[in-house]
Amino acid sequence: MEILTKKDNKEIIKTPVCPHCGEPMLWFQFCLPYCDYVCVPCGDGVGMMKADKEREYPAEEINVLREKYAADLHKRSYETAKAGGGRCSTCGTNFNCEKCREAESHEYQYWGKGKQTR
Repeated sequence: MEILTKKDNKEIIKTPVCPHCGEPMLWFQFCLPYCDYVCVPCGDGVGMMKADKEREYPAEEINVLREKYAADLHKRSYETAKAGGGRCSTCGTNFNCEKCREAESHEYQYWGKGKQTR
């Protein structure tokens, strides 16, 4: 994710657009293997160098999406780490701290459920 400039006193971020649904993709390394950007509604991702189409968005809009999808991103990152030999920054490979238990018990709200109205 790259902050480009300010337009009309607003920070602008240039980020890839999902090739499937057209939603902005979020920079979230380690959420999916080999992907730097993810589309939560599609449950898909792309690597930094594989992102085709990019668009400029107000930083505020991207931050709202990050907050909206935070719990789903946390759960997906937890699952990826646990399955792929990763580790939690709190409990290592035990995956038994409060953050890990919270991620494990979370039910996906948005991940892979298709494009929804914002």
